[in-house]
Amino acid sequence: MAVDRMQWGAEPWQYADLYMPDDPSPYQKDVGIPCIMLIHGGFWKEKYDSELMKPIAEDLAEAGVAAWNIEFKRWSDNEDGVWMDTLSDVMRAWGQLALLPGIDITRSMVMGHSAGGQLALILAAKAERKPWLAIAQAPITDLIGADHAKLSDDGDAV
Repeated sequence: MAVDRMQWGAEPWQYADLYMPDDPSPYQKDVGIPCIMLIHGGFWKEKYDSELMKPIAEDLAEAGVAAWNIEFKRWSDNEDGVWMDTLSDVMRAWGQLALLPGIDITRSMVMGHSAGGQLALILAAKAERKPWLAIAQAPITDLIGADHAKLSDDGDAV
């Protein structure tokens, strides 16, 4: 498998690692192969990053599917109000996926875990170009309940 880090924006966190399977992929068509955009969890916090999804990206590429393992703006202790930046980054990364050579965007999907699952669901609902499939693994969708339960490592993420 080949792995290429691609910067899709000006900020240091605006990048993704593209995992491409070795040729030939069993899913190859004239327009390319399907890709799954991966959105990591970690309660939207800066200390968690796309390394969390690396094993899944590797497994997908080994199975013949491309993986676009993205990074995005996350919350840190010294800043508030990054939610719109986070969502904008996820949407922009989805838009960049359509520009990649060898990717069949009509069969491309999004998958996220935990906070990334929530972002995957928002992307599926709001993006102009919808993913073929959206997978949300243990998404945080009840923000009020998550706040009352003090979810996250410090109980302060929601």
